[in-house]
Amino acid sequence: MTLSPCLYCQQIEVPRTREHVLQAAFGASATLPSEVCAECNSAFSPLDKAFLEAVQFYHLGENMLRGLGLGRAVLQDGTAVNARHRADGNGEFLPQLYEVTPTEWRFLGHRESDFHTMLRELAEPAALQIKCEAVRPDEGTPRLTIVRSAPGVYLIQGSSADLLERFAGQCRSNGFRPDWCGEPFEHSSHESPAIKFDTSLALEPFSRAMAKVALNFVCYRLGAAIAGRPEFDAVRRYARYGDGHFADFVVPTVLNHTLGDCLAGFVTPEHRAALYLMGSTADGNREAVFLGIGGKTVGRVDITRDRSGLPPGTWLLTRFHKAQGGVEDLTLPDDMPRALLNPEVFGLQDIWPLGGARR
Repeated sequence: MTLSPCLYCQQIEVPRTREHVLQAAFGASATLPSEVCAECNSAFSPLDKAFLEAVQFYHLGENMLRGLGLGRAVLQDGTAVNARHRADGNGEFLPQLYEVTPTEWRFLGHRESDFHTMLRELAEPAALQIKCEAVRPDEGTPRLTIVRSAPGVYLIQGSSADLLERFAGQCRSNGFRPDWCGEPFEHSSHESPAIKFDTSLALEPFSRAMAKVALNFVCYRLGAAIAGRPEFDAVRRYARYGDGHFADFVVPTVLNHTLGDCLAGFVTPEHRAALYLMGSTADGNREAVFLGIGGKTVGRVDITRDRSGLPPGTWLLTRFHKAQGGVEDLTLPDDMPRALLNPEVFGLQDIWPLGGARR
């Protein structure tokens, strides 16, 4: 059997591997058995990981506590200190020493025993594991902070790289001098402090992963010959090599909230994820794939620009069932008569609430 060129690098004589149309972690079982080569599949792994983590965090609210990790809370005097969410959803201050003046430090924590433990461990630098982190010198942020994250494991934060390097070197060689501590213990009265987290969404890997899913879907539903057409070369190069800018191809829902409900009529709560391929619009300038995960639209991928690459009238929908783990491939408008008669079968009851017969 003669294999078609790899969907992304367009090479023929290269080892092949199975590629999931949509990341398997979203409950999508559809695959491309041999249309993507092993090298391209491997190159997509970090993009898939970034996409998975971003969707879980920003769209589904999953792994929020693990994703947030260490945050900042502001004390009554305006000092910004370290805090974290516990598994029960409440907040707590980590045991920490922060600089008030170059010769005065203050401890913050819930137990006085943690203060004495920190001083004992910091007096034995050879046994310490120290990591460093530069923090923004915002108002209220101490110049230096020492955070105990585990026995013998410390994070030193500093407002400048030079200061951080000098102080960390001193702690590694000579330890921390306990006589620097002024008022040594403050017990927080806040059981659940308000914690502020800095988060960011890296749009390029997120968007490239979406572009890959979109072209995968074209190949899955319409075959490698159509997905390999030159009209898709721009989105192909963007997905594989990052050629171009994400705004040329991808519209994430986080940047365009009007996309949020565009799949609502096609995806019911029973569907873990869905992919919707729309052919040319009336002006013939857009062919797009919409991605829906967890009942929410993640965004749109414009797979062609100016020239049509799809067969006329293309309107395809694939849904992945959460409970059964199955795949449902629908072709519209071929299925439109059944959808009009029985919209609930397709999850279209919100669009045609007055449809006719019901099963």
